Amino acid sequence: MKAIRLFQENVYLSEATAVVEKVDGELVVLNQTIFFPTGGGQSCDLGQINNFSVVDVSEDEEYIWHRVKD
Repeated sequence: MKAIRLFQENVYLSEATAVVEKVDGELVVLNQTIFFPTGGGQSCDLGQINNFSVVDVSEDEEYIWHRVKD
């Protein structure tokens, strides 16, 4: 499942509605995201998903992973 990369459509988005597709401990996969993942020498976006702090965003071939705390 490839997440819709809302950050590519509008870099100024500060909120969006998404569906949680997968949870693995502190890692969350959404069906769409405004969070840019770490890559190409650029650090990831930070923020919140509901009341959970997003402390890291990374990607692999299949998912964009949002690491949350709290």
